[in-house]
Order: sequence, then structure tokens, then C-alpha cells
Amino acid sequence: MSLRGGGSSTKASRAGSRERPLDIIIRRYRRILLGRLYQVRDAKTGATSLDLHATGRRPDFHPDVDMDMVVSARAATEGAPSSLRVRLANVSEDASDADVARVAEGALSIAKAMVQSTCTRSELAATMAHLRAPARPRGPILRSRRHWRRARRVLARVWTNTLKSGYVSVVLAGAAILGSIMMPSGALEPTPTRPPHVPIGLVLAASTPDAPEMSIEVPKRPLKGQKTKDCDPDASERLINGACWVETSKQAPCGDKQFEHKGKCYRAAGM
Repeated sequence: MSLRGGGSSTKASRAGSRERPLDIIIRRYRRILLGRLYQVRDAKTGATSLDLHATGRRPDFHPDVDMDMVVSARAATEGAPSSLRVRLANVSEDASDADVARVAEGALSIAKAMVQSTCTRSELAATMAHLRAPARPRGPILRSRRHWRRARRVLARVWTNTLKSGYVSVVLAGAAILGSIMMPSGALEPTPTRPPHVPIGLVLAASTPDAPEMSIEVPKRPLKGQKTKDCDPDASERLINGACWVETSKQAPCGDKQFEHKGKCYRAAGM
């Protein structure tokens, strides 16, 4: 268990996050009078702990000495009685013996209150499952998942904007560039086991495996500058999804210059 001070130490940890990654907060205990009490996993070693930010209603103890304290308990055996060990490490060199003893005593008292608060009848199983969980260091796979989540969000925004303007080739080129950037150097390209995913709004009509024809469905909203009312039937204009569209002689698939609706090809009226 580790005991941390209030706002100043939190700001310091954030300021130094470039040198040491911030710990992973699993969950926070609610209705704890001691302060903000969290289940935490160390970002470097993956070890689990309970971390307390002492901002609660107990202002009588705020540690002013940095140190690590390990308490070990051993059950009695046939050859030795039960034992308890307290070990201090990484103690501030400028701290006096009296200050170290005072902080150690207060930390043990607060640690007892932390155990009592988190090991109630309703929280005992969850607390022990966290503290007894094996260490799982954060590996490269977690970082790559985070990058892929960001990449998916960027692609979703680009695809939405591109679909409105009709430039599908920009999305395909962006996906190819992003894939080349994210692919590790020297990694083998995986063999596809199923057809590639086709985004909503893009219809591929099979012609040849090397050069498939494609159609773009009529968007749900009018394009910028498109005519939206008083469609002229004499000019073959139809009202589709709140905008005027002109039917062309081309049959689906319509390619990347026209839009498809119910098997027919259209171009935007007024553009």
C-alpha cells in the first residue's frame, strides 16, 4: 500500500509523466472519509496497490517525509513462531529519526483505516481480487491498441466528411497511407481470411478482382450547394433524402462520379 499527499504531489506526478508513466487507475472507492482512495496498477511493473490521496477529513496526518515501508507477516511453523517484519527503504536523507518514526506510525494507522474501509462485506471480494492479482506490466500491445483507437476515430471523421463531398478516393488513399505508417518495419502482411470490410455508403460491384467497380449511395443529407426544393420534373429531377437529384442514363454500378439509388445513377441538381 502507498500513501500519497494531496494536490501538490498529483501535479508533480503529472509534470514528470514524460519521464515516468502515470499509474493506471482501476477504480475509485466512494464514500471514503480518508480522501480519494483508488485501486491502482503500477504503469511500469504492473503491481497492484491501494493508493490514498489524503484530502479527506483527517488533517491530523500528512506525511512530510518520503519513504517506502514494507510490512511482512509470517505464520508460525513447527520450528519457528509467527513473526512480523517492518522494513524501510528509500528514506529521505535529510529526514530526522523522529520524523521518520512519526511518519511510519501514522502511515501504519492510515493503512489500517484503508484496509477497514475497503474490506467491508460488500467490497471484500473486489478488494482482494485486485490486491492478489498478478503483476501485468504494460506491454507494446496496449500502446498499439491505443494508437489503433485513435486511428479509427480519425478515419471515421475523414470518411464522414469525404462521403458528403463524394471524394471516395481520398479515403482509400488515406487508409493506405495510415496502414503503411502503422505497420511495423519488417512485419509480414497477414493473409486475409475473409473479404475486406466495406464502409457503409460504398457498394462494390464485382467485375474483376483486380479492378472492382464501385457505386456511392445517395447521401442522407444534401451536398453543399445542391438544390433542395422546387425540383423540376421536366428536367428529370427527383427529391431524394431532402435534395434534388437528376437521373442519368448510366446503370449501376455508377463509379465515383455519380451516386446510386435503388439501382439507378443520379447526379446532384444545381451543382
